[in-house]
Amino acid sequence: MRASLRGVIITLMATRKNQIVPLSGNIQTFSDAKRFLFDDLPSLGNAVFRGAVGLERARAWLALLGDPQESFPIIHIAGTSGKGSTSYFIANLLKAHGKTNGLHVSPHVFDVRERAQINIELPSEAEFTKATADLIPYVRSMQYMPDGRPTYFEVTNALALRLFETHRVDYGVIETGLGGRYDSTNTVRRSDKLAVITRLGLDHTEILGDTLEEIAWQKAGIIPYGGTVVALRPEQDSVRAVLEEVAYGRQSQIIWSEPLKHTSLQSRTETGVEFSYHGEPLATYTPGDYQMENAAVALDAVRFLAARDGWDFSFDAARQALLEAELPGRANVWHVDGRDVMVDGAHNPQKIAAFLSELAHRPEWHRPLVIFAAKHGKDWRGSLETIGYLADRVYITQFFRGTASPHLQNYSVKPEEFAAVIDVCGMRNAKQFDAPIDAFNAALQHDRPIVVVGSMYMLGELHEQLCAAGRLGEIC
Repeated sequence: MRASLRGVIITLMATRKNQIVPLSGNIQTFSDAKRFLFDDLPSLGNAVFRGAVGLERARAWLALLGDPQESFPIIHIAGTSGKGSTSYFIANLLKAHGKTNGLHVSPHVFDVRERAQINIELPSEAEFTKATADLIPYVRSMQYMPDGRPTYFEVTNALALRLFETHRVDYGVIETGLGGRYDSTNTVRRSDKLAVITRLGLDHTEILGDTLEEIAWQKAGIIPYGGTVVALRPEQDSVRAVLEEVAYGRQSQIIWSEPLKHTSLQSRTETGVEFSYHGEPLATYTPGDYQMENAAVALDAVRFLAARDGWDFSFDAARQALLEAELPGRANVWHVDGRDVMVDGAHNPQKIAAFLSELAHRPEWHRPLVIFAAKHGKDWRGSLETIGYLADRVYITQFFRGTASPHLQNYSVKPEEFAAVIDVCGMRNAKQFDAPIDAFNAALQHDRPIVVVGSMYMLGELHEQLCAAGRLGEIC
């Protein structure tokens, strides 16, 4: 940590120490930890903290903790589509090659501990609880800093980094939350950080910009100075030029991942895709031609790491890693009440179109009933229009309706907001429901394939409710 910054922080803590509430007795159980994270921390959507979005608070926060992000090499993943899947593929590939790794993804789907995995395994509830409790004095001390307490995302990111440091990981695999340039994960100064940029598209336009070039500039902000970035080659020359300009300005080499040149689809199976990568036969357990692209980017990144860091890359290990990779919330099949249900967290028109188009290749999923909810800030209007063309019927709902967390209550688009768009588009195949479980139960009454899409938050809520009712079996 920079001595000057740490000195300022220590001085602040010393002068205010009598005002810091003692930790004792605050967090003792996993439920206590979740309550603290979900209810007591500000979110970026809170207007009070909107002006603080950026890196200054994140840097001060991690400096207070001793800059754990500087303790190990990091693979930093940004992109509009595919960054979560690519992160999981990279982590699995590293594990298969004997490299201990930490994996931080956002959002989590079923369990908050997904944000701090060690070798693709969740930390125990006890370890996660202790790690959360250990952060509380530092969180409280931050209220005396100009930008206030760290956000939920900043705290969970720091929690993951500290756990990775404790476990002495060989690599940390870190997925950005929003954008890249000003994302709170973008605090690593090590030149051996490897940046990875997946497919780019229009998303979070109110924050990142409303052109592909502006979004590319934001994502390119994770490129390290004097380092390397592996990037999926964009189709547009202007977008590619933005990435090249940023890389050149930071004296970083750019390695273009070009799946169309060295990767080809061999066949679609019931559970995934088989493909050739540089002539090697590989497969994923997750359906979707786009997962072949994500896997190729991950392979390019890990092969670079092996060459740079002096360890052997094995296609046999890679083959096993891709087959064993489980991607939560990505084309997962649930068995509920004797029915197969496909769930996917696709949350923008680009992702939803790719996902539903993939299902069109599978007769058993053709023209499904689609349960849809959306988070504010997404292009939910475009997503809804896309679904309307490809679905037999659309069941529109909302999530976090009954939560006690004030900042979560505004995450979901409300039924009345959907209603205006439904009327304008003339969507006669759309129905609205107050809660995901209500929409789901209604869909079960029809003999059509069922797909749940639009938000990881909705998947998590529906998963919790079905598990509580004993309707999901071993998936819980």
